[in-house]
Amino acid sequence: MTSRAEQIRAQASRVASQPSTRSAVTAKATSQIALPSASRRVGKTVNLDADLNQRVLAWQAGAAHALSACLA
Repeated sequence: MTSRAEQIRAQASRVASQPSTRSAVTAKATSQIALPSASRRVGKTVNLDADLNQRVLAWQAGAAHALSACLA
């Protein structure tokens, strides 16, 4: 009787030996859709409690100061 790990390894081996059904163009297009480009701005909204929000603001100010010192 084979273990579950052995079954998974065998399945992975079978899949790896089969030729890909995706073309290189499709694969590239899919990867570009999944990841935002470096030039595209992305925003996130999170809800934090007041204490954590203050700590994040302090960290953000410190990081901005450190980055401006490095770039100056």
